[in-house]
Amino acid sequence: MASLPLIVLNQTNNTLVVTGSRGSDLSHVAINTDIPPLGGKIVAYFNTPGNMHDNWDWVYLTDLGTQAKYQIYVEWNRIVNNDTYAFFGYYNPDSSQQNGNPSPFPADCAMTSFISSPNSGSFPVYILTKTPTAQG
Repeated sequence: MASLPLIVLNQTNNTLVVTGSRGSDLSHVAINTDIPPLGGKIVAYFNTPGNMHDNWDWVYLTDLGTQAKYQIYVEWNRIVNNDTYAFFGYYNPDSSQQNGNPSPFPADCAMTSFISSPNSGSFPVYILTKTPTAQG
């Protein structure tokens, strides 16, 4: 089992705060931790199982400048090609394994990259590049 850091980089002018999570594979969720403008933080660790499973979880953030709620999603699927998926979007309580990010941000607001480490494998970095417009 690997413990992968989930990192959020905030390139906006607003502070983000970690407000919650959902899923059974997370540890060290940094509840009430601020991610300052132009800063970054590890918001949680995603604990991947060592056998053939498909695991998924969410971490929730609030933008203190707009009070908008966001979510990051991670899925590690050992059943299908050992794929890892990571998305950044608006908070949506209807998120599920079948649709982990049903309310994505506009394409110019966020991106996700993967960093490879010889010790812990590939882990996602979620980058908020600008404050998203209010969800309609």
